[in-house]
Amino acid sequence: MACSAQVLKRSLSEVDSVFSDPHVQPTAATVSDLPYLEAVILETLRLRPPAYIVGRCASRDVQLSIARQGGGADRIDVPAGASGGVRQGATAGNARSI
Repeated sequence: MACSAQVLKRSLSEVDSVFSDPHVQPTAATVSDLPYLEAVILETLRLRPPAYIVGRCASRDVQLSIARQGGGADRIDVPAGASGGVRQGATAGNARSI
C-alpha cells in the first residue's frame, strides 16, 4: 500500500464503509466483509513471505529440473529422505519460479 496511493485509498474506503460506526469492533465475521483488503494482504504475503526458508524432505526418489539462464536445464537426482530448503523470498516475486 505504501507504493500505491490507489491501493491505499481503496483499502481505506473499504474499511471505512464496513466500520462506519466507531463503536463497532472488528470480528472474524466482519473481516469477511473486506475482500479487497484481504486480497492486498494475501498478495503482500505472496511477494514477501514471513517464512524466509521452508524445509522439505523427499518422501520418494525424484528428479528435479533446474532451468539455467540462457536456456537449457540441469537435472538433479534427489533420493528419498534427503532434506533441503526453499528460499521463499528468492522465488516469491519471480514468475519463472512459479
